[in-house]
Amino acid sequence: MNYNDYKEKALNHYLNVEKKSENTVNTLRKQLNVFGGWLEATDMKVEEIAFSHLSDYIATQGGKASTINARINALRKLFDYMEAMEYINTNPSSKLKNVKVKTSLNDEGKVLTEAQMLSLLNIVKHNATGSKSPKRDYAIISLALDMGLRRSEYTWLKLKDFDLTSERKSFKVLRKGGMVQKLPLHDNVAEAIKDYVENERGESEHDELFLTTRTRKPFDPDSMGQMVGNLISFLDLGKEYNHIHICRHSAITSMLRRGMPVTTVQFVANHKSVNQTLAYTHLSQEDYNNDFFNFGGFTK
Repeated sequence: MNYNDYKEKALNHYLNVEKKSENTVNTLRKQLNVFGGWLEATDMKVEEIAFSHLSDYIATQGGKASTINARINALRKLFDYMEAMEYINTNPSSKLKNVKVKTSLNDEGKVLTEAQMLSLLNIVKHNATGSKSPKRDYAIISLALDMGLRRSEYTWLKLKDFDLTSERKSFKVLRKGGMVQKLPLHDNVAEAIKDYVENERGESEHDELFLTTRTRKPFDPDSMGQMVGNLISFLDLGKEYNHIHICRHSAITSMLRRGMPVTTVQFVANHKSVNQTLAYTHLSQEDYNNDFFNFGGFTK
């Protein structure tokens, strides 16, 4: 068998046997296609790959920590499958280690202030960006700054999974790891989504809520991230701000600043532990001081 045969067998296994979501498998496919191109360029067979080859491959590809980790995860999945099926005797990916992602409380350039969040909403709402899909953009930014979803989760949203008519609005989202979660939705965000659906989205053969302007097809995570990053760039804060994940950091931090219980924030953010939620926040020393004095002392 050649590399593509091994790759397709592995992806089929994860989709149909281990019941991984289609989006997870598509992410694996994307990374493994890049690896396949590298194999072809270096004229190597996948059965001959050793740990040193994988280290060289990862080093030459570069990228930010999350991208590198996605690359490593795809390689592990491929070679774990090949080892389990006895296509190889030794798993070259077993010694690969993920890159640590910094989530320091004091990192700068990682969160928007609430004034900047409001400014971004106004910029997008009044279409200062010149977008051809302003209502879609406003719905996405409203949702991003209110709920702080992960990049891929916006692309998985289905129109049918939104309840925009009940007194308490809600929606369902496919979370990291394949779990479907029902989340509450604030009225102002629901109104932005409803306006987009009724007055701009139009009919489509696709079930996904958000569609691209030119092709009218669903976004993939990369194109969604690029589009939101472009919107953020209108704040003119610098390139380090222009990525969709800053909306997640900002939303989670804002929830805590507004006094939402940390366990509720943990639920909305889909974090496994409260510690993960706290590590994602960016509260300043002034925030901590204000919270302390607002609660008063035990003795009067």
